[in-house]
Amino acid sequence: MPALFVLVVLAAVVGVVQRWRQGVKTRKAMLDEPGGDRCVACQSTQVDEFAAQAFRCKACGFEWGEGLKTVRKKARRAAVAAMSEAERRTSGLADLKQAQVMLLAAKGHIDSASELARQNLRVGYDNRRHDEADRDERKQQAMVVAVGEVKRGHVLIEDAKLKLPQLAGMIGDSDVDVDLGGFAFQTDSILGIGDSGVAEEIERLEAHVSRLVAELEQALARLR
Repeated sequence: MPALFVLVVLAAVVGVVQRWRQGVKTRKAMLDEPGGDRCVACQSTQVDEFAAQAFRCKACGFEWGEGLKTVRKKARRAAVAAMSEAERRTSGLADLKQAQVMLLAAKGHIDSASELARQNLRVGYDNRRHDEADRDERKQQAMVVAVGEVKRGHVLIEDAKLKLPQLAGMIGDSDVDVDLGGFAFQTDSILGIGDSGVAEEIERLEAHVSRLVAELEQALARLR
């Protein structure tokens, strides 16, 4: 039985490592890919450079490249410029309210992941039972969802700032010194970052989201 248990654990570890390495490879390609010879998502060669350093896959529709952020920002600015003042106010307030909903949802998922990370620290990697292995998986799932919600909240806040210039003095920078790609939250002790490192990453994101939620609440109160 002990030998079988060791084999099962080793197989699980190998699977986690392989998925992590593939995720890191894909993320690096998405962030650093200099050209558009091949889609970084599906590997198709049917790629169109629709703007400077911005690429779109004709096979799966995935977009990437260093210029993509600039393209999307220009498109949002153009859409805002076409709005009337009343439309900008209505749309900007709607963006703020939606951002608040997204970030509150993210905070709930972050709280769950934070508790799981604290449990890992209390138990210690060497003392974990094999039936507790799903704790890391649940932590990862919670953080993947939370990171997606935080990213969406950031976009909504930036859109609202375009429509309501007075927000510049009410809501601070939405950037955060945390890996929003989610890979920092998928690692554990055997992959090098350590449970304490994961917990610190989660705490930084939690503090960032809490600040934005408070600033959004104040901004909405002042704009009503």
